[in-house]
Amino acid sequence: MVTYSDMVTLLLTFFVMLLAMANFDDTKRVDAVLGSIQASLGMGSREESNAATGEREESFEENSDAEGDLSPLRSRLEVSLSDQLSNDLIKLTEDQTEIRLTLSGRILFPRGGSELHPVSYQMVTDIARALAGQEVAVQVEGHSDWTGKVEKNWEVSAQRALAVVYAIQDIGTIPGEHLQATGMGQYRPSNLDRGDSEWNRRVEIVIRSRQGSVLEAIEQLEGGI
Repeated sequence: MVTYSDMVTLLLTFFVMLLAMANFDDTKRVDAVLGSIQASLGMGSREESNAATGEREESFEENSDAEGDLSPLRSRLEVSLSDQLSNDLIKLTEDQTEIRLTLSGRILFPRGGSELHPVSYQMVTDIARALAGQEVAVQVEGHSDWTGKVEKNWEVSAQRALAVVYAIQDIGTIPGEHLQATGMGQYRPSNLDRGDSEWNRRVEIVIRSRQGSVLEAIEQLEGGI
């Protein structure tokens, strides 16, 4: 008596023999044989499989391009901060994952201090309003020059980052859970030639999209718990 498993094994052996004797230079014939086998097993043809895979890859690429695209936000920031950008008070850079606004220490804080000048508070307000309604996370990095003691520079850089975060949160356009303050001390100088450069006493506002990010996935997971 031949069992079902024996029959399947014999059929598989038969197909292997056919493939071993086949002429693989005739690709159309090979595709036809493979298509027949796949159809008998309830599978789609290789062309259909490749087409479906291509559609999935194209769809993924389109979604990846749409989600997390910061270009519109960059344009919005350039309009809102046009005066500060033209006067070299702010530098704006962008890469695939973030927009970075570098604010000069010239008008942000008094030397050695961490209290925002009224003029710089208005500049932070313009930035915060440009970010209103955007699905972004904001990290503020405070920096110092290297003219003081190391311990003091750590404290001042952290306090400067906090001052900007407090200002953004007070304006109310970015929830506190999407804000972060980081003190960098004197160890990320922008100007290596002049230790007391105003750009070494800068603050950098790093803007990243929360769409399609690990942060968004964590938030969704927490919301379901």
